Amino acid sequence: MKKEKAELLKKIHGGQTCMLVATAARLGIFDILAKEGMTAETLSVQLDIERDPLERILKALVALYLLEVKEKNTFIPTSQGRLLTDGHEETLKAIAIYKGSPIVWEPLGKLFEALKKKKAPFTLHFETELFDYLSQHPEDMEIFQNAMDCYTWQSSSALLHAYDFTPFSCVLDIGGGRGTFLKKMRSLFPHIHGTTFDMPTTLSHVHDGIQCISGSFFDEIPGGFDAYLLRNILHDWSDEKCIKILSTIRNALADDTPLLIIETLVDEDGAKRLGRFADITMFTMTPGGRERSLKEFTTLLHEAGFSIASVVKTSGSKALIDARISRSS
Repeated sequence: MKKEKAELLKKIHGGQTCMLVATAARLGIFDILAKEGMTAETLSVQLDIERDPLERILKALVALYLLEVKEKNTFIPTSQGRLLTDGHEETLKAIAIYKGSPIVWEPLGKLFEALKKKKAPFTLHFETELFDYLSQHPEDMEIFQNAMDCYTWQSSSALLHAYDFTPFSCVLDIGGGRGTFLKKMRSLFPHIHGTTFDMPTTLSHVHDGIQCISGSFFDEIPGGFDAYLLRNILHDWSDEKCIKILSTIRNALADDTPLLIIETLVDEDGAKRLGRFADITMFTMTPGGRERSLKEFTTLLHEAGFSIASVVKTSGSKALIDARISRSS
């Protein structure tokens, strides 16, 4: 019973852990200490923060195995803590900051109320939908985009090695933001010309070598590309809106042009836990968004006039669905 209680207490205290990590990442504590180990007193002067609360936070980060104490009470990051620095090739810093930001944290605080009122927590709290809110709040948009870029960078390598993009010369990434996935793609397939398609408010700081087109995937998608990417878009929307998005894309595709859908696949039995947590994020942040099983994607695609040519899964929960216009449609 003691083990069960200890595990339960970890879950109960999970929110506190998230905020500790997010706050430390936002302050740049891991970046500073990765360059030079410091005492709490020296770090407090550099950050212009009172020593006592800072030292207590540092010791809590030690308890989380993100920092360790060396001689003369000097704090340095552990190997795990270095994953929260800007320079690390597998950095998770932007995700940590996003998960502890008000746009995520405050809606989660309304989870109980939202269930009772049958609304998405984000919509209930901010009285508007996520993407409308972000378009009006550039600082929050920056936090959101940084996190989405980080998620993309973490998952892109496995997918790019699992599917052969060699036959394509020009690819449109629908809802592709700054073109982070296309940048990674071009590092492996330099012959591909990548274009990101997104709302004007999102197309800031597009990566070098990536073209951009502004527009809405609810209205019209530009034609003439060898392949179309739809990454982590459908999980933001209800079934009805997903079918609208897919139908708009279908109108732009030539026969046998692939629509490559990259999403988290949840098992029918819920065996993969990460997908289930992602599903709660979709419920919290979007009105109608959800993670879906392959069976659910098959149904959506069929209703929009597509069929599945193949499915490529990675070791994680991400998968690439190669969809083509149905011959019978």
